[in-house]
Amino acid sequence: MLGIEAFRAIQNELSLEEVYVLGTNCADNSPTPEDAQEFLWRSVPSIADENKKVLGYEFMQDFRVHVKYEDGNSATNVSYERMPYFSLPGNVAKFAIAESCLACFDYTNALADVVVGYMGAPLGSDSNMDQSYQTITIRNSRGAKMIQYALDAGRLELGPVASGSGSHEKIAMTTVASDNIVQEMIGGDMKVQGMPRFLGEIMATVIRS
Repeated sequence: MLGIEAFRAIQNELSLEEVYVLGTNCADNSPTPEDAQEFLWRSVPSIADENKKVLGYEFMQDFRVHVKYEDGNSATNVSYERMPYFSLPGNVAKFAIAESCLACFDYTNALADVVVGYMGAPLGSDSNMDQSYQTITIRNSRGAKMIQYALDAGRLELGPVASGSGSHEKIAMTTVASDNIVQEMIGGDMKVQGMPRFLGEIMATVIRS
C-alpha cells in the first residue's frame, strides 16, 4: 500500500528502536462515506428501495459484493445481501474506488511484515463477509513474532495452511478485460448495465468451481 511504501522510505530516519508493520491486502476504498452510499444505491437497488442501514460491504472471493445491513429496528439483527460482481452497472467505478487506488499496484502489501486478507482464503457457500477465514502472510521474523504474540494472547485462531493448484492467469485476464468497472477507469468500452442477476450468479458459481 502507498502508506507503507512511504513509511519504509523514511523509516531509517526516524530513530525507532523496533518497527512492526501489520498490513492488509488491497481492500475496497470508496473515497467518502457518501460515495460508498451512492455505490450501494446503484449496485444493490434492494438496499436503497427499502432504506436499509448498511453496516459494511466488501468485494469477496466468491465474485460477489457482500452487503451487511440492519434487519429491522434492532442493531443486533443483521442480514446479508450478495450481489454478483458481474451484475454491477459499469458506472459505479468512481463511487467504489478512490483515486489513490489508481496509483497503487501493491495488491499484496509487499513491504509489511505480516499481511492479513481474504486473498487465497476459503469461503463457504453460506459464509458471511465478517465470519470467514482470512489468509495470513508472514514475511519475516518480525511478522512471525507478531503472530506468536496474538496466539499467546488467545486473540488468534489458525486454520489449515492455504494451498492450491493449477493456473488461473487466463481466467483472471479474461475477467479483467471484460470488467465494466475496469473499462470505465481506462476509458474502454463500458456497458452501463451489468449482466442480469441470474446470469451473474451462474457466472460467479462457474468461475469458482
